[in-house]
Amino acid sequence: MKAPNAFYGLFGTIAEREYGAITVDGKQDRAHRYICEFVNGPSPEPDYDAAHGCGNRACVNPAHLSWKTRADNMGDKLIHGTHHRGERCPTVKLTEDQVRRIRSLKGVKTQAELAREYGVARQTITNIHTGARWSWLR
Repeated sequence: MKAPNAFYGLFGTIAEREYGAITVDGKQDRAHRYICEFVNGPSPEPDYDAAHGCGNRACVNPAHLSWKTRADNMGDKLIHGTHHRGERCPTVKLTEDQVRRIRSLKGVKTQAELAREYGVARQTITNIHTGARWSWLR
């Protein structure tokens, strides 16, 4: 892997989903993956993530980057508060209070009634009732 002259000042863009981008030899890559590989060597397995110990997606500080399994990286996102679940998800249709209310109405109203009332698919109500979605919310 070709070493950049300096890690900082090379990253003039933010790529999709707020990750820093770098172009080396005409090929664009995510900056954090490039720096992680340069500092820590190649990924131990092809599906490992270049994880940000600081929780900042745009960070390219070599001291903050390490290879982690997807499960470990997702766990870190929960710790950092950067996981997009529940109301943090940009496509969410329900609030946490609505989900709690939907749970409280299980067996009182049908799933079809709840789906119409909250403007979601019946399957969404099923997923809430079974714990397939919003399971972390109490």
